Amino acid sequence: MFVHATTPKRGDSIGILLYNPILNVYLNKNMAAQFAYSHGFVDEHLWNDFKANCCKGCVDPSNCDINFLRGECRYKTVGIVDVLMSQRVYPFDIYRDCPVAQENLEPGEPCLYISGAKFIYDYLNQEQVQKALHIQLMNNEWKICSGIGNYLYHTEYDDISPILAGLLKEKIRIMIFNGDTDALNIYLTAQKIVENLGQKLTAPKQPWLINGQIGGFKTEHGKLLTFATVRGQGQLIHLYAAEIAEYILNKFLNNLPL
Repeated sequence: MFVHATTPKRGDSIGILLYNPILNVYLNKNMAAQFAYSHGFVDEHLWNDFKANCCKGCVDPSNCDINFLRGECRYKTVGIVDVLMSQRVYPFDIYRDCPVAQENLEPGEPCLYISGAKFIYDYLNQEQVQKALHIQLMNNEWKICSGIGNYLYHTEYDDISPILAGLLKEKIRIMIFNGDTDALNIYLTAQKIVENLGQKLTAPKQPWLINGQIGGFKTEHGKLLTFATVRGQGQLIHLYAAEIAEYILNKFLNNLPL
């Protein structure tokens, strides 16, 4: 991404394609509560109690920002979203079994291990690749879920919607797509961000098809901005539904509607 460019050259790129992004960290935390409830993970009594006594009857970030709740309400928030991060549910794809079944799992940072992926390690440990990706070089081998990498990682932006708005102003085409069963990078977050970017809605939500079946749902905001979900897929669409990922990519590269 050329997010640091103030006046991107249109000849350098046809646009940007964002795949399961977290566009706003704080909004994503809010959407986690709605995501957990809408997928049947939250007791109805707890939800109604939380809605009435912590959110004045409406669990929506415009009315009730869970990032700022304190005391008993903060405790209830943890009860609502805890199952998504408990490692008893596969947070990358909530309807898929965990890759390694274990008993007595303790809560912790979710992490994905991919067996037989030595080529990923070899590629990402090349110095020229790390430089191209603007990765802080370390005297350590890169490993997936590395504690060192997690410690050194610096979050520069909590909210990238202003960057997206700037790209749209420069007539840079943007497509965002999210798997609808990803509990970490929640599609509801991206959907709300896209709606608030100030682009006129030209095609309300409708299904898009692949092989005669519904692949997900899309909304279009003029010729520059498209948001789409991928039905029944989580964060690893490229791994579990490579045909769909390739289909979306080809549509984007050829500037064709999904």
